[in-house]
Amino acid sequence: MSEEQVILINSVPGIKRDGTTLDGDNYSDGQWVRFQRGRPKKMKGYRRSTDQLTGPVREMIVWSRGDLNSVHCFSSSKVEALLVDSAGIGNGIVDCTPAGFTPNANINWTVDTQYDDAVSSQGTVIPAHAPQSLSNIDDQTASKPYLAIASSLDVFTQIADAPAVSGGVFAVPPYTFVHGSDGFLAWSDQNQPQVWYTSAGNIGDAGADRVTGAKIVKGLPMRSGSGAAALLWSLDSVLRMDYVGGQAIFRFSHLSTQTSILSSNAIIEYDGAFFWIGIDRFLVCDGSKVDELPNDMNQNWFFDNLNYAQRQKVWATKVPRFGEIWWFYPRGDATECTHAIVFNVREKTWYDTELSRAAGWYSQILSFPMWAGVDPTTQLRLSSVTNFNVGDVVTGNSSYAKGYVARVDPVSNDVILERYVGAFLQSETVVSTSGGSADTTFVESPGSSSLYAHEQGWDAVVGDNQDAIQSYFTTADFGMPSGGPQPSQAQGINRWTRLTRVEPDFIMEGEMSVTVIGNEFAQAPSDVQTGYNFDSSTGKIDMREQHRQIQLKFESNTAGGHYEMGRVILHTEPGDVRS
Repeated sequence: MSEEQVILINSVPGIKRDGTTLDGDNYSDGQWVRFQRGRPKKMKGYRRSTDQLTGPVREMIVWSRGDLNSVHCFSSSKVEALLVDSAGIGNGIVDCTPAGFTPNANINWTVDTQYDDAVSSQGTVIPAHAPQSLSNIDDQTASKPYLAIASSLDVFTQIADAPAVSGGVFAVPPYTFVHGSDGFLAWSDQNQPQVWYTSAGNIGDAGADRVTGAKIVKGLPMRSGSGAAALLWSLDSVLRMDYVGGQAIFRFSHLSTQTSILSSNAIIEYDGAFFWIGIDRFLVCDGSKVDELPNDMNQNWFFDNLNYAQRQKVWATKVPRFGEIWWFYPRGDATECTHAIVFNVREKTWYDTELSRAAGWYSQILSFPMWAGVDPTTQLRLSSVTNFNVGDVVTGNSSYAKGYVARVDPVSNDVILERYVGAFLQSETVVSTSGGSADTTFVESPGSSSLYAHEQGWDAVVGDNQDAIQSYFTTADFGMPSGGPQPSQAQGINRWTRLTRVEPDFIMEGEMSVTVIGNEFAQAPSDVQTGYNFDSSTGKIDMREQHRQIQLKFESNTAGGHYEMGRVILHTEPGDVRS
């Protein structure tokens, strides 16, 4: 019988969801964990900027205004702007909804920034478009884009001379583009997003063309030293657009004619390459060709659990500090995004986490991403409340959520819901009464969506509450199938492994736990043992845990707690010989 062996946790970076328990050497489970230099590390936390947005938010854009930054948020019913400081703290909300705008639950905004010689003395405006494609990516409903001055919190107004389209808007300086059904693409005159072609002919460089057969659902500018260039995604192809000047203005070439796209917002540029999700795989384009983005870790798991009926709510963003691309998506029967799948460009690996976010924006203006939450409409119930007295707090049923308190107005005798948001009192009249009995069901007004500044601290800071974020990861299996602890050894004597000691190696704050998970056979139910707690001063954790195959789950769940794993040492020895 062999003696004690000292080994290192040597799981491969990333969380593998596809395949079986023993199919691969990656980490097997995790939540709120990323990988850096091949080692697991807790993701940073977030702070709520406001909870007063009308939502859910479908698009965002951030614009610098000196010491403060303007965050424009676009929902199905409103366009709103708020100012945030360098810490992400919001300061007031301004209604920027276009005059005559008709709310529609299927609106899925697109937005960009552009220079305008004529409209803004400071030069920059925000073109936006409200396609009705949220429930159908191929919706044909056409509408005209809008424009607002970026340097102020001005109201968006419709661009009267722009063509009506079903797809969206984007900018490739010095041009603004709109796109839509049947491969239609139109562009403004240079630095003039309010000047477009007319039936009488082009004005300046303004023009239009049909560049492919299917609806164009997305356009993004490329990094090009040869002038204005962009990639265009239709429902069945990817095109490259290059500025050539002259009468043609632009040249269009197909990079792929057999390429799908899951959602018009599921595309993100990272260091000059474009990453997106197709109908059944992940894809990438370097500007010259389209390739499949290899993913043998969670591709099947993602598509098998995606709520395909809500595909247009899938959206992409990035966290460049850690080399990450995030795709948020609705999982299971969820109707809003509940989870995120992450590709780490630097580590060339994949992982995931549970997080409900509907839209977001990353820019170099802020040192942190701004992501909008998914807050469901809350049904509020006031039940069997009797004998109202003027000024009384109604306590009959306080389960109507979100901190509201019901009272009787001393003048009108109306039942009013009230809550404080920071220093501001928010109220809503819910039922009119003259006192006495009331049994009333009512629904909270649409809205109360939240905006969060991410990658800040280690906790979830919401108002005055600072809560720990649970973070954990689980290693790959290890054992002694032939008398040694390496899973790659040839099959031999079926020995169990006895784990006698764990030597933690972490940069950490707060207490952590390690839980031993074992099973007798590959597909047998796991035997989860009691966790062992440790902190930064713990040199060793002694134990006597015996299993055929062993996994270790490390977890941090304390306020202010965080970790970065180094090279954890395990002490093992052969256990009992089993048939």
